[in-house]
This record gives sequence, C-alpha cells and structure tokens, in this order.
Amino acid sequence: GFIYADGDNLPVVTDVNLGASTGQLADGRPIFGASRVNPLFNRIFEVQSIGDSTFKGLTLQMSKRLAEGLTFNFQYVTGKGIDNTPLLTQLTVQSEPGRSDPTNLDRDKGPNPLDMRHNLSGNIVYTSISHASNSVVRALLDGNQIGVLLQLNSSLPVNIRSNRDLNGDGVSSDRPLDVARNSLYLPNRYNVDMRYPRLIPVRGSVRAEVIAEMKNVFNTEQMSGFNSVVTTDAAGNPTTALPSDGYGFPSATGYEQRKFQLGFKVRF
Repeated sequence: GFIYADGDNLPVVTDVNLGASTGQLADGRPIFGASRVNPLFNRIFEVQSIGDSTFKGLTLQMSKRLAEGLTFNFQYVTGKGIDNTPLLTQLTVQSEPGRSDPTNLDRDKGPNPLDMRHNLSGNIVYTSISHASNSVVRALLDGNQIGVLLQLNSSLPVNIRSNRDLNGDGVSSDRPLDVARNSLYLPNRYNVDMRYPRLIPVRGSVRAEVIAEMKNVFNTEQMSGFNSVVTTDAAGNPTTALPSDGYGFPSATGYEQRKFQLGFKVRF
C-alpha cells in the first residue's frame, strides 16, 4: 500500500530566555550573548506545537506456501520522512540534541532520525520431504527444516555536530557551517540468519532435538553508529575535511559478526 502523511503541530522546544544577539555565523545563525531576558532564571523552555513533517511511503508484501515444503514471506518498504522538529528525549524515544537555531525552525529541516529509505525483510522455510524406498534414507532426508531470515536495508541518518556551542544558546546541537541536519547516512546493512532444527525419535514418546543457528551467515560488516562530533573553530569551520561516509569517523560500532550456536533438547 501507498502511504502519504503530512503532519502539523509537532512539539518544538525553545529556550525563550536567551539574551540579545551579538552577531551571527556565516550561514545566518544568530549568536546569543551571555545575558538573559529574565536574569532571575537561567533557561526557560517553551513547548509549542508548530513543527511540520512529511512522510511518503510504499509497502509491498508477498507470501506463498508452496507444495513440497517451501514457504516464504517478504516485505519491502520504501519511504522518505522530512521534518523541521528535532525532538528531545522527553518527547520521543529516538531523540536529538535540540534545535540549532532558536529563531528559525526551518534551519533544522531535514530527514527525521528514523528515515530509512529502503527495507527488505523476509523469511524462507523449507521442510524436506523424502519418498525414498529405503527406510533409513527416508528417515534421514525427511523432515529436515531450514529457516532463513533476511534483512537488507539502507540505514538511518546521522547528525554531524560541532564540538562547540557555536551560537551560545547552551545547547550542544550546532552543526558546522553548510552541514544540513541528518545529512549523512550509515552504510547499508545486509544480514542473513539461518536456523536448522531436527527432531530425532529415540524410543516411544522420547524424542531428541538438535538446533543449529547461525547469525550473520556471510559475516558482513554492519555499522550501527560512530562518533559524529567534529572539531570546528569558533566560526563553525571544520578544522579538517569532513569524511564522506561513516568509515571516516572515529569510534565506529557495529552489529555482531558471524556467530554459530548448537543446542540439544530431549522431550519425554
């Protein structure tokens, strides 16, 4: 199915006790002074329902149970989510540091933190059927079940931030000059898992079961995050060229590599 959603009135958190602007960065972001409008208070946060978001998506699903023991189910989702509302921890699970310009909401217009453009997932289950005349061969080849789980997707966006509070508003959310919100995406993720359970009759109602499982069958490298804070000067210029992908940033983390486990169970 096709999905289109245009949302208004998303919650926006703004510090309304900032001092007067003492200048601006090269991209027009104001720089605030140390004084406060109301000196009796430090920061005063106001929550307004003024944010906008747009989402367009398409979902396709295919499932089939075939003869001879084969079943499969696949789902493909493509979508694009844009908003101008960096939500804080108090307002969402997938939080962001906050606004980079308290005076201009559209300064933060960009992909939302859950903007995964393509996602293909599914499972394939095959149960072997043997018609061999030899009872031993038939017992070995019949009833073997192999399950495959697939997860192939583009990854989530990452917000590149400066190590400085460039605009003096006390929020560590400022991006270097000419860097848009959530402008860099993690590398695509390709993961295949497999599972093989096998029941073995022992005697009467006693049965043994062998379970073999393998995570990340092809041992693909799957990055889950990195340190996206970069060093800038006071004007917001990066001190070194910004990397074009996640592998150029430090402290990368990833999902688990290939893992195999074997289990045994006896039922009686």
